[in-house]
Amino acid sequence: PTEPVGPSNRPYSIGERGHHDLALGAGYSFRLRDGVELGASGGGVFRRLVDSDGFGGFASVGLDWVAAQGLHLGALSSASFVSWDTGKSEFGLPDFLLGGSYERDLGSDFSGRVVAEGRVMDAAALEFSAGAEVSYNSLVALRFGTDNGGLTAGADISILPNIRVGAAMTTHSELPLSYRFGVNIYNSRGVGD
Repeated sequence: PTEPVGPSNRPYSIGERGHHDLALGAGYSFRLRDGVELGASGGGVFRRLVDSDGFGGFASVGLDWVAAQGLHLGALSSASFVSWDTGKSEFGLPDFLLGGSYERDLGSDFSGRVVAEGRVMDAAALEFSAGAEVSYNSLVALRFGTDNGGLTAGADISILPNIRVGAAMTTHSELPLSYRFGVNIYNSRGVGD
């Protein structure tokens, strides 16, 4: 391993290891006044990182303000905790996120949305994400963007009136692609219901 790589000294792979997360959560929001909603979510998570397993939870609270037609501004704070089978625990310190989105009707049942957000994790860590989405008749949506320097892409489809399934991928500078698969179940009630 200390010799330079050459015809007689080639690296070779002896195995490949991976990791995955499985999270299940629920959220609820309510209207504070016209154009302002407050919401919270929480849930549990199972994590497998190569040779270690962990169980934990997460929680978040957020505020959404409709500043103008199609323009949403918001703030979110979240925290997490994982206890590993190695006996160690990991606490995700609360972070703070500010973001906004603008949605517009594009005609012929198409709509478009652009989003941007910045996340402060501590005094020295700031992440930025931005992206765009095109959807057709609230049935299918395609997305692309950037997440802290990596490229992202994804899509989702409505399989029943209140159920959407989707997938997304993100590139990373020092790691292979990461993938996310999800199911969202909505239960929305209008004013007066």
